[in-house]
Amino acid sequence: MALETLLDAMDDRPQIRRRALLGLHQFDDDRAADAVRAALEDRDRQVRAVAGELLGVPVR
Repeated sequence: MALETLLDAMDDRPQIRRRALLGLHQFDDDRAADAVRAALEDRDRQVRAVAGELLGVPVR
């Protein structure tokens, strides 16, 4: 249930998406990993930055 809630939150405001990423990164689940990787292309720069930090990759 928590995973589904966090995945749904990735469609919310940038502040919510940033916090959801922190939770999603804790799950050992393909859907969570896909959502974190997809956040590297988020429209919000700060969301992309959080995803980059979590994945250890540079962000544009």
